[in-house]
Amino acid sequence: MSSISVVDADARLSSFSCRRSRRFAYLGVDVHSGMINWCNDHLAGGDRRTEFLHHDVHHPTYAPHGKRKRRSLARYGRDFTLINVHSVFTHLFEAEVSYYLSQMATMVSARGVIRSSWYLFDRSCFPMLAANQHNLYVNADDPTQAVFYDWKRARQLVLAAGLKIVAVSWPERTGSQAFLFLARGPDFEDLSSRLEPSATVLGFHGDGRSPP
Repeated sequence: MSSISVVDADARLSSFSCRRSRRFAYLGVDVHSGMINWCNDHLAGGDRRTEFLHHDVHHPTYAPHGKRKRRSLARYGRDFTLINVHSVFTHLFEAEVSYYLSQMATMVSARGVIRSSWYLFDRSCFPMLAANQHNLYVNADDPTQAVFYDWKRARQLVLAAGLKIVAVSWPERTGSQAFLFLARGPDFEDLSSRLEPSATVLGFHGDGRSPP
């Protein structure tokens, strides 16, 4: 059986369950240095295949003392079977999402998958948005508390990074996170042009149509 390796871009959520399985290598990454320190002290357990690293960048809420806006992911390795990006793009501006998608496209293996979560909406419901505006925010003091992406724009960002949308799990409740599964390998079919958001995606009826 081929080796399996996992990189988790939100070590706070799924580190413990991943660490308990000794069948694959696991790397947890987070911008919150305190969380990384706790994981190394309580979860790493001396297993060389389990590692937690601090991604030292600035975030107004989770990493206010970080000095860099973005940082390369190259140091974390390549050929990952699974890259878990849970509650990450939901807190990043478009320039950072585009940057990190392109980085992850070089990190995931040809048979690997990127599991990503997003807040999505239909921009046609918000005619006040200019042509170059594709996002909604909920907090004037920290817009990255929650960043919603127009569904069509999210698709464009994924494709521009050289990735495909190969599966999707729409939100269980209106306005909550959708999960897009991304890949780059030739064995994966791109479904992006055929996907129809459910009624739980803000602004959609459930049949892919926007409100009248």
